[in-house]
Amino acid sequence: LIPSVIKAKTFQVIGNNGQVLVTMGANSNGDGLVEISNAKGETIAIMGASFFGDGFVFIYNAEGKPIAQMLTDSDGHGLVRAHNSEGRPVAEIATDPNGDGCVMISNAEGKPVVEIGTDPNGNGVVMTRNTKGVVDSWP
Repeated sequence: LIPSVIKAKTFQVIGNNGQVLVTMGANSNGDGLVEISNAKGETIAIMGASFFGDGFVFIYNAEGKPIAQMLTDSDGHGLVRAHNSEGRPVAEIATDPNGDGCVMISNAEGKPVVEIGTDPNGNGVVMTRNTKGVVDSWP
């Protein structure tokens, strides 16, 4: 007989060699949290509820460096961020404080070089910067 519900404070899936592959439980705030590891025991994904009560997903490479994030900011706006293999953020799609969409592209060192968004009138704008952070172009 298979039970229809299994209840526990923490639930773990264990691999053939005894390593923890998945942990489901709660964060220190009492919100749901799932952590997924590879066969070597390295965390490769975490998803759950943030301390704001919103959802998030973090993806890591086998070296433990962040590769992708999907979350909300403190105002509840969506954010998607991609990192290079060194863990530096290089691309971001977000919502600005006015609720408009924006995109930020950074170079391999993580310095912002292109921003796409809207001006206060809702018109599209593109801004580029050199590696020193100086604005090269702006409408």
